[in-house]
Amino acid sequence: MVCLAFSKKTDDSAFIDGCFDEKHMYQRIEEHERSNLHNNSSESFLMRSKNMDISSHFFEKQTTARKEEVKRKHIIETIKLIGKRGLSYRATAEAAYTLDNEKLDHGNFLEILLLLSNFDPLLKNHLDTVIKKSKKQHLSATSSKGRGGFVTFISKTTVNNIICVISALLKKGIAQKIRDAGMFSIQLDTTQDINVSDQCSIIIRYVTDVVHERLVAVVNCTSATGKALCELVCNVLESMEIEVTNCVGNSTDGASNMQGQYNGFSTWLNNKAPGQIHVWCYTFILNLVMMDVTKISVQAILLFGLLNSVLYLSVNPTFG
Repeated sequence: MVCLAFSKKTDDSAFIDGCFDEKHMYQRIEEHERSNLHNNSSESFLMRSKNMDISSHFFEKQTTARKEEVKRKHIIETIKLIGKRGLSYRATAEAAYTLDNEKLDHGNFLEILLLLSNFDPLLKNHLDTVIKKSKKQHLSATSSKGRGGFVTFISKTTVNNIICVISALLKKGIAQKIRDAGMFSIQLDTTQDINVSDQCSIIIRYVTDVVHERLVAVVNCTSATGKALCELVCNVLESMEIEVTNCVGNSTDGASNMQGQYNGFSTWLNNKAPGQIHVWCYTFILNLVMMDVTKISVQAILLFGLLNSVLYLSVNPTFG
């Protein structure tokens, strides 16, 4: 009846002209309830019931939009603060229906939001609504997983998406400064993460009025050959719209895959940026000196050999 009374003359719907599809009636009703025609007609009916004019309607919408903006700003600023301080975001108890349990560790992100909500009625109301809906959904949960259409803006997905956006904006700003500087050099090294996967860190140095050193990427390294590392660096530079030909130098360790005469990273990079200079990392040289020193003493050899075996056993317990 609402759609019949408040729809436009040009609107065309089976629920205005008549619906004769009795076999799929429930499906047609569900489709109609999601249609713009039904939403607009319902909104017009509610405005008429409240005796609202156009100005009041727009003011209400602006107020709602402003509240949403403030709420999301608090969430984004919290994510930025945690990243700036180098703290962890997550913990073991992140489900929204547990947020009113002060005995649980919800992680820095959720704990800070809960603290801020004590002084912000808008955020407090949002968190209370999220907790209430989450509890209701949890109690009526079936075997299916996921939150369905329940959007909270405080989930790990939101955190990850905002971090990705911030990362992209930072890299865009760094890339522009590198392009403005005209020339740059590259520092490259790989290390293993906790999953024993090689991660390649790429650092770019450039000069304006002072020397800048920026970590622009930490990417998974599937191959440690000089050619593969060169392609990896070129792909990162291309994604940042930085010309590899403007590279004037690189600094790596002394491994053969880095500074090998024929297939080292520096050799392959020199094909892309002729004239760039390779510099052997002096920190790595110091590391080699330390290794040679420990080989002088038998006790030192036994100690570090034992530590290496313990590390290998902890990473590969099946070989114990």
